[in-house]
Amino acid sequence: LPVTVDDALFEGGSTAASELVRQLATTSDASQRVMVLCSHSDVIPDVVRDVVANGAGLSGGRGCAYSSVWELTVTNGVVDHAHYHQP
Repeated sequence: LPVTVDDALFEGGSTAASELVRQLATTSDASQRVMVLCSHSDVIPDVVRDVVANGAGLSGGRGCAYSSVWELTVTNGVVDHAHYHQP
């Protein structure tokens, strides 16, 4: 499993992280593969807010507890759903 460190996911990187998510969603095979991104509690809520503001559906609650997971579904190059998994 290849691992890449991206500064966009560091603390304080909300804008860059949202842009990274948009870029990854537009890769040619994004809807057929799984990617895992790990970030910080100040970044994740902003990314979720941005994908929902761009039309993504939302399910599973709205939390961002420590060790929680957000699953983003991509269709046709766009994040179209965000699902919260409680820790």
